[in-house]
Amino acid sequence: MSPRALWDRVGDRIAGLPERDRRALLLGALLLVPALLWVGVVRPYAGAVEEIRDRVVSERALLERERAVLREGPGLPLRLESATRELARWEAGLVRSPNLALAEAEVTGLLEELARESRVLLQEVRATPAPPGAPPAAGLRPIRLTARGESDFEGVLRLLHGMERDPLLLRVVGLSVDRPSGGQQGSGGGQEGTQPGAVSFVVIVEAFAPGGAAGTGI
Repeated sequence: MSPRALWDRVGDRIAGLPERDRRALLLGALLLVPALLWVGVVRPYAGAVEEIRDRVVSERALLERERAVLREGPGLPLRLESATRELARWEAGLVRSPNLALAEAEVTGLLEELARESRVLLQEVRATPAPPGAPPAAGLRPIRLTARGESDFEGVLRLLHGMERDPLLLRVVGLSVDRPSGGQQGSGGGQEGTQPGAVSFVVIVEAFAPGGAAGTGI
């Protein structure tokens, strides 16, 4: 049956309906057609427009990022070089010994060298465990040592300054300074076996090794 004949047949069927039924059918068509237009035309069109709008926004953001990279392009080699130097400086501040004993010996040797340069008499350097509950540094293993010695106050300051300037990262976590406790007081108010103005000190120092690094054993 051709579309024309089908349409004529439907028209005849509608024309044969009572007036009330034809009105109801017309009212139903008036309600159904907008719904069909919304589902089949308006909503897909609105979705397509929204998708295109989102793509335009995304493409614009990507374009702005690319333009920013192009603007910063001439300075990127210098920034990369600066970041590489900073990373090398940071890595140079870490202890690279293969195990804990050698790491402690390395830091002890450094403290003894700094003490000689500062004219400080080191009497003892020993490993000290971290206090319970101390939060570990992220990605690092602390190597904590306690150094005890004697010098004048200026010598202690020189030692601390040497720790600060050394390429190896050293953090002072504790320091106490007092008058030497040994010997007898002489008539001049000093103490036998010590020089006037001498002080005794205890300093707790932390160095750091890469935490969990393969093959370090630390």
